[in-house]
Amino acid sequence: MYGDEFKLASLDFMGSTAELESKARAAVLAAGTGFSPPDRQEGADSTGSVRVTVDRQATVIDIQVSREWRDRVKPAEFPAALFAAYQAAITRAVEAEGLAALVKDQGKSQHERERDEHRRSVQIQDDLSYSPPEEDRAWLRATWDKLYDLDEKLHHLGRKEAAEPESKVPSPYGHLVLRHQGTTITGITGDAERIASADPSRLRTEALAIFRAANHEGK
Repeated sequence: MYGDEFKLASLDFMGSTAELESKARAAVLAAGTGFSPPDRQEGADSTGSVRVTVDRQATVIDIQVSREWRDRVKPAEFPAALFAAYQAAITRAVEAEGLAALVKDQGKSQHERERDEHRRSVQIQDDLSYSPPEEDRAWLRATWDKLYDLDEKLHHLGRKEAAEPESKVPSPYGHLVLRHQGTTITGITGDAERIASADPSRLRTEALAIFRAANHEGK
């Protein structure tokens, strides 16, 4: 199993290319040739009061709220703690999938690597060397002109709605509200008074409800 010191999802921020390669190689070596991503990954907020479990597709499948959460998290801070635990869980899921890909690539023989590279090279050459008959070229030029014109119009239309509209998903009893854009969860807010009076079981139920509803809406 790979250690927490390897953060694949954050490699772009971890130093030089040589350093990144060194960290990646160390992680692959620690993982072993038989590594495959766990079916579940768990993440927690900084206090350990809230824990979120996701599957390999980063879908929330369970949430745990500590009985002592009020000793470590203020009611108004609970939504942020829940969101932090979710982010930690999906980060681990992404890292595990990325590490599995590295391990799979590392396990290829030199012959397999050369074969894959040759296959890609041949495909590129085939794509570049294709030349239509002379009588078809005028038609192709006209067709591409139309396609470029259409693409430009679509591009301008897309810029007007560049960002997908944000949706809000309230929990059944109004303790929490989840915000998302498509399948991307952007934040969680809540009613501090209701949260303060809720027991861990109620908070777990409310939290699971918003994640499941958001997952349904995002599909």
